Amino acid sequence: MINVAGTYRKNQPAMGSFITTDSHLNGGILIGVEKQKSIADRFAFIYGLNAQMNYNYSNHTTENPAIPVSQRENKVFKYMPGMGLGIGFFYQFNEHFLLGVEANPSVNYFFENSKSTYAGSPYKTRGFDFSLRNNGALLTAKYRFKAN
Repeated sequence: MINVAGTYRKNQPAMGSFITTDSHLNGGILIGVEKQKSIADRFAFIYGLNAQMNYNYSNHTTENPAIPVSQRENKVFKYMPGMGLGIGFFYQFNEHFLLGVEANPSVNYFFENSKSTYAGSPYKTRGFDFSLRNNGALLTAKYRFKAN
């Protein structure tokens, strides 16, 4: 599975304020092995392990005149390799078409590098993340070209 997402936002407030710009780019790849166990005639439980790599980039700038020009930008680069577990269920409508739902809890190690002019020097962050989020649940439609 490959994931790519991004946002760009430029805030230009009404009178008496200043412009800020935020941009974000996220991407990732997940590769794994999946096994199926039949529960009923057309219903199967699936489980498997996966390896994943995610990348996040964000950039925040401001045009606030109270902040020196050399300190108006913050860039953050975040890398997150990890391992996950895929678990879920599939219903087989016919010999080719399946519909399923699965969750992908994962454990990720992350390291983050900032090129911030706010504080005047870059910083680095390291840590672990365990996740089972709503955006980690998948609704999947599969089409098999060759029937079992």
